[in-house]
Amino acid sequence: MEIILYKTSKKTNSTKIPDGGVTLNSVTLKNGCNILKPVFMLSSDDNYFKDTITEIGFQDKYYFVTDIKSVRNNLWEISCEIDVLATYKAEIIANKCLVEFDETTNTTIVDSRLPIKSTVSRSGNIVSMRDIMREGGTYLLGVTGKGSVDTFAFTNIETINAILDSVNDWADGLYASLDPADIPGIVDAIVVTGKQMVTQGNAINNIRSCIWIPWAITNGVAVKNVTLGNYETGYTGYSITRRTVDHVYRVKIPWRFSDWRNKSPYTSIYLYIPFVGYIHYSSDELIGIDSLTIQFSIDRVTGAISAVVKTGEYIIGTYGGNSGIAIPIGSSNINASQTVGSIVGAGTALVMGNWLGGASLVGSALTSMATPLSTTIGSFGNGSGATQPEAIACYVYTHDIPDLPNSYAPIIGTPTYKVKELSTLAGFVKTGNASVSVNGATFTEINMINGLLNGGVYIE
Repeated sequence: MEIILYKTSKKTNSTKIPDGGVTLNSVTLKNGCNILKPVFMLSSDDNYFKDTITEIGFQDKYYFVTDIKSVRNNLWEISCEIDVLATYKAEIIANKCLVEFDETTNTTIVDSRLPIKSTVSRSGNIVSMRDIMREGGTYLLGVTGKGSVDTFAFTNIETINAILDSVNDWADGLYASLDPADIPGIVDAIVVTGKQMVTQGNAINNIRSCIWIPWAITNGVAVKNVTLGNYETGYTGYSITRRTVDHVYRVKIPWRFSDWRNKSPYTSIYLYIPFVGYIHYSSDELIGIDSLTIQFSIDRVTGAISAVVKTGEYIIGTYGGNSGIAIPIGSSNINASQTVGSIVGAGTALVMGNWLGGASLVGSALTSMATPLSTTIGSFGNGSGATQPEAIACYVYTHDIPDLPNSYAPIIGTPTYKVKELSTLAGFVKTGNASVSVNGATFTEINMINGLLNGGVYIE
């Protein structure tokens, strides 16, 4: 019988068909062998055996050479095993299978087989809000006046101090110049005081609130006299006529990758909104989104803020907080100017610190921003939000894999999970639950083929 001897290089799980072999005729089959693992007895003095013979062709089948023995001079025993992938290549690749992995470029399906590096990379985009802030902030004085309730905006604390001091000056002046013998004058002073207390309460009790906010107030106001009940302070201020204002900001998401590594757990996204805190978003929900839109609303009476976060026209979150510092003023503390100055002064220094330049007063806030380990959402009450940076920021935290995804493709493929005809593919292919139809193959050979396909083969 006739066989062909091949010296070729191929993977054991490859469909490559050997070529360039040497044909020999002086061959017999050893007794007791089978077609899957034949043993050939070869008489030859050819030097072909000095080099390794890797494969044999016999009766339209290909066999891996597993062992070569010299029986005696010029007599060789060659043990073989069927190479089903080469033998039935044409029939195999004509089948359609569920292809789990191949060398097709994949950008969307996560390859969970690959390890995740423990190191973290960070990137961020920052959008300043200084366009709506004022150096030194704004002071809001809520009062009950003659027939109205007003909130006045002042750009300096001195005016509020002067208004508070004027109440003392008025009370002191009302009686200071009276002659103890001037009974009618004393009675008139008592009447004036009593009338003021009966109609509107004492002056200081008509101060409803005093709040400091970091925002500038340049519109939606009307100039009015400041009155505390019936008491004319002699000062004018900007009474707020438009309570809420909206500002829209857009911050880009600093995506690091252009493939499935933008998904979790490889990528995490944090949005920072002043006076709200850090908000964590699943990167899976934001795939394909370039930026986030923040509609920032300010209540110019209370200092409360709200933020609506959108992707296009879709709302993905609504949040609230408070940007104001409440300043205690009451009837027992008419001389509250020192309290106002101390509280507001501290808040001003913190809020208006240059966070981009790393001002020392906001250093701790910046440090925490660099490593947001958890989501923080909710109100910063009682002025605690004054220490927060005055910018919207979007941060992306990533854990990469050891190498680029496509670098693994020639070795283990990339995720596909599509039904494909194998003839359309080349290189590494791994199927799932393969059940091929192969004419001429035995039951054992078909099982071998299915097992190889499900373990991964190279179509060559």
